[in-house]
Amino acid sequence: MSDRSTARALEILERYHAGGTVARAAMPARWFGEEMWKDSPAMEKHYHGHGTTKAKGLWLSAGSYLRKLEKRGLVEHSIVPGAGYSLTEQGKAELAEYRRAKEAQG
Repeated sequence: MSDRSTARALEILERYHAGGTVARAAMPARWFGEEMWKDSPAMEKHYHGHGTTKAKGLWLSAGSYLRKLEKRGLVEHSIVPGAGYSLTEQGKAELAEYRRAKEAQG
């Protein structure tokens, strides 16, 4: 695993899955963005179009970030039972490796 940001993203997905049922196995990009960047000033920005939407830029950023993790094989996108992202076995292994390395550092 290359960085702390990736580990944080994987931990968010792991926590979401552990706290839910089969129906919550996949986390929507919008919810991921709200959790990943909850302290960002962008959470307060409003985007206008055919109505006002709060923090839509973060939703788009979250989808892009998750897609990059998907290309690395760390997460997978599912449409059924609910559209969203979840950890792959490779993602779980990399997260465990990151935690072991962190413990070894003290």
